Amino acid sequence: MVREFEYRLSFQRLKLDDYLKYMNMTLDALKKDYEEPAKNAIKTRLVMEDIVKAENISYTNDEFQAELEKLAAQNSKDGKDGKLNLRRDQVEYMANKLLSDKLLEFLKKENEKKDAKKSTEAAESSEEKAE
Repeated sequence: MVREFEYRLSFQRLKLDDYLKYMNMTLDALKKDYEEPAKNAIKTRLVMEDIVKAENISYTNDEFQAELEKLAAQNSKDGKDGKLNLRRDQVEYMANKLLSDKLLEFLKKENEKKDAKKSTEAAESSEEKAE
């Protein structure tokens, strides 16, 4: 999380060391601030991984290639094909994002099924009471 923060700072043309000086803070204090959110993120990630395994959620090679093509199109200039030179961590990020998107799609569908079931049960219960 500290590395991600440092990365975000770079877009503001700030270095982590300079930020810490401005905030009169140490790196250890910053790490301490991120400790609880990091624990929660890890727990969430582990639950997500368990659901992915239990429900056999995956993506196809074609779906991954489609994501690459979307990214290439976003990088294209003047209608020419965008060239992608991705590092390994960028490819892993894309794969994780695709898997996370599929997991969220699955969870949304499951939630909709539960909502529909509750609505049906509530309607049946109302009908029984009316009789």
